[in-house]
Amino acid sequence: MPAGARCDFALRGDVLEGKERIRTLETYPDGSPRVQEIVGQLVVRYTNVETGESVDRNLTGTALAIIEPDGSFTLSLVGGHMAVGFGVTDEPSSAFLIFTGAGHEVFFATDGTRTATFGDGPVEDICQTLA
Repeated sequence: MPAGARCDFALRGDVLEGKERIRTLETYPDGSPRVQEIVGQLVVRYTNVETGESVDRNLTGTALAIIEPDGSFTLSLVGGHMAVGFGVTDEPSSAFLIFTGAGHEVFFATDGTRTATFGDGPVEDICQTLA
């Protein structure tokens, strides 16, 4: 991602291990997904492109995606870890967050904005970690 998209610097993420699976738990009458479960192992290396400094993060966990008819959806962390980037018009603004624990949620609106609701467990901003 270019500088300013999430962090003040260009941020790169490289998947080191990816064994995620997505399973549809509920559908709408037309067969489109209403609730999906995302589980499995995911390890990513995040790099500050300007300095070359990097950190590896284990994002293994379980999350639910609850999809609304209008295409908006909520990603809810059931347990473990998940990562979401936030732009300047999002809440929180200009961050790349690693959520750990349970109950953290991110709402993805149809206009592209994202809003976080914090649950139980720590949250790391990779932008601050690699600044």
